[in-house]
Amino acid sequence: MGRRAWITFVLLQLIGLVCFLAGPHVLWGGAEMVFTGMIVLLPGSVAAVAISEKLLWHSLGLNLTMLTAAEVILELLINLVLWIGAAQLIRLARKRRAAEPTSAHPNPSRP
Repeated sequence: MGRRAWITFVLLQLIGLVCFLAGPHVLWGGAEMVFTGMIVLLPGSVAAVAISEKLLWHSLGLNLTMLTAAEVILELLINLVLWIGAAQLIRLARKRRAAEPTSAHPNPSRP
């Protein structure tokens, strides 16, 4: 991934984390901040909640603070893996497209 893609990823994750973690402590607009944070952190937020609640909470008996920390780490890791995977797919598609032979004068009469 290029530098611009990494900066975009980091900024989106930071905005999502700030909204998600600060939302419950804000008196006005807190629910909207939490919702915005969850949307920005998709799809990692949904997967992390499912994993943390089903696996970590019931099996390890973590308290809510530890569970939230584990959830945040899982969100970031899941989003990182998906972001890198998407970047690899885009790079592969660009290479294939660049490798396709193109004619200088296409024949408009041929379908």
